[in-house]
Amino acid sequence: MAHAPQTKIAATYMRGGTSKGVFFKLDDLPESARVPGAARDALLMRVIGSPDPYGKQTDGMGAATSSTSKTVIVSRSTQRGHDVDYLFGQVSIDSAFVDWSGNCGNLSAAVGPFAISSGLVDASRVPRNGVAVVRIWQANIGKTIVAHVPITEGAVQETGDFELDGVTFPAAEVQLEFIDPADEGDGEAGGALFPTGQLVDDLEGTSRKVLKFLEVPWDERVLRFDEHARSKSVASPSYAEVIKPVSKRAIGRWQNYRRHLEPYLHRLEPILKELGYTL
Repeated sequence: MAHAPQTKIAATYMRGGTSKGVFFKLDDLPESARVPGAARDALLMRVIGSPDPYGKQTDGMGAATSSTSKTVIVSRSTQRGHDVDYLFGQVSIDSAFVDWSGNCGNLSAAVGPFAISSGLVDASRVPRNGVAVVRIWQANIGKTIVAHVPITEGAVQETGDFELDGVTFPAAEVQLEFIDPADEGDGEAGGALFPTGQLVDDLEGTSRKVLKFLEVPWDERVLRFDEHARSKSVASPSYAEVIKPVSKRAIGRWQNYRRHLEPYLHRLEPILKELGYTL
């Protein structure tokens, strides 16, 4: 009985922020997958283990959550003033679909380290010891990200004492700059960092308006979505996330970055106070 030939493709499994994904160098992909299209999507879905009607991705590198069903393709940049191009693909767990429409901010933190370790950044830009500055072109959304990657003895420093909510163990910190991140779409929301125009939105007020428009009676359980989710007998792969109430653990964590924000605190003070933070 004839079987499909096995294909060997170099890849790296990496965490960035609170996400994990499979990273590829563009040139390591089969020729048919080096360009957008069905062949590329099919390859990435098979690597991750999708589509999986069981929702487990057992036969792949995914881990049955949206934050771990991710792929990244990196190449030397075609954009002037940049080191690498970064393309992100969010792989659906139970359907045959790869979403190329947006970026993953978490995995953005891993692009610089991957690019350096893979030889995609000119060696002259990587110090023996210190911090390497990697200029990344985010190809999905057409934006620039600058990564500050710690280097020790010429290699990416991975261990460290930086702690992140949602991640069990500490590691080295990779600081990112998102250059001009606001959307540049048409209309009133175009270019707005706060798309609704509000620093703080009224969840109840907005929900009531939406339900009224849909001619659906108001239900107080809308504001207690986590309690309602726990009462459901069918659990999806994202069940653990849905049943969590809005977390307040991050309140005050901005103090970890105070030294970076110090020059701007006089401008941020009114906003911080409005949001209930203490300077």
